[in-house]
Amino acid sequence: MQIHAPCVVSLSWTLDDAHGQRLDELTEPTEFLVGGSDLLPGVERAIDGQQEGFTHTVHLEPEH
Repeated sequence: MQIHAPCVVSLSWTLDDAHGQRLDELTEPTEFLVGGSDLLPGVERAIDGQQEGFTHTVHLEPEH
């Protein structure tokens, strides 16, 4: 199944700053609503149209 709004996805992630310093880590998959206000727009764009098991690195500027 492809990811398209509206749908619920389970995500895990690591969040690092520009210097590689770990800021946050979500190791247990957590459910989020795609097409709602749960995720940052840049994250939604990165997962839109992807399949289950998708892995990706997303670079977001602080203002986003």
